[in-house]
Amino acid sequence: MSEKDWAKVPYSDDFILHEKSIGAVSISPAAIAERLQLECDQGCDDLDQFDILILQRDHERVGFLRHRGSPAAFSGVCSWSNDVAVRMPDVLSSILPRLGDEFVAYGEPW
Repeated sequence: MSEKDWAKVPYSDDFILHEKSIGAVSISPAAIAERLQLECDQGCDDLDQFDILILQRDHERVGFLRHRGSPAAFSGVCSWSNDVAVRMPDVLSSILPRLGDEFVAYGEPW
């Protein structure tokens, strides 16, 4: 499978982001979007404004989220499916090969 299999899903406030972040990568959502020739979306929550990119392939949905005011240089990786979460490095590698190698899983979702 290739990065062409993935399609962008427009972000809306209807997406539940709480406890969906299961790990992180060092690449920003905007950089991932640029590599895939897509546009990154923006949103806002109780913390700050953020950049977000949500991708879908069949039943798999993955999101990349980075708060603009955060001093941390990483993007949270969000999953809306348990089967995607357990295979996350492979799923990320199917988007961009570098992502699977960079993925660091959290001890628990946040």
